Amino acid sequence: MTRLLTIVLFSSLVFGCHRSSSLSSEDRRTLERRTILDEALARTDLHDEWALADRDLPSDIWTTHPKIGRVNDSRFHREMGVTHKLLDGIKPKVQSMSTPELLDSLKVLPPGASYAKLPGVVYYVWRDGNEMIMDELKRRPKSDLEALRSHTNDLRTVFTDDSGEYLTVGDVVHRTLGDKQW
Repeated sequence: MTRLLTIVLFSSLVFGCHRSSSLSSEDRRTLERRTILDEALARTDLHDEWALADRDLPSDIWTTHPKIGRVNDSRFHREMGVTHKLLDGIKPKVQSMSTPELLDSLKVLPPGASYAKLPGVVYYVWRDGNEMIMDELKRRPKSDLEALRSHTNDLRTVFTDDSGEYLTVGDVVHRTLGDKQW
């Protein structure tokens, strides 16, 4: 239950300065849609490890990153360790999903939305989980991918990275299909 509340809280942070009353019902459904990545985040067996990963410890090693400044390198490695365990837990299910199910499992935001800074493990599960889903889509036979063609104009934003590439669901479909317009 704590994990579910955490996910809801972080989803509410996604819109930073947007008020929920200003969201359309479609945008609210986009945010409330539970994906396989939310399923991974709902695991409770890693609670203690996750709680430790998402905080600074006195013994942590800090480094300076040329683009983002001072970062806690030890915390990053702990967060990535938990992220990999969570994603490894859903990988078999991801591999068995249909192509439309995979596309629907991407963590997306409504068109034009911006997201606030998410805490460690949630951020990395969304980012790396979306990458895992997109990689799985690329492995699918072309005939299976044709079912996605109706989503080529989908403007929902795929969660990538604070400084990462801006992608829409339509962009993912075009790239997966190998459309020449890219």
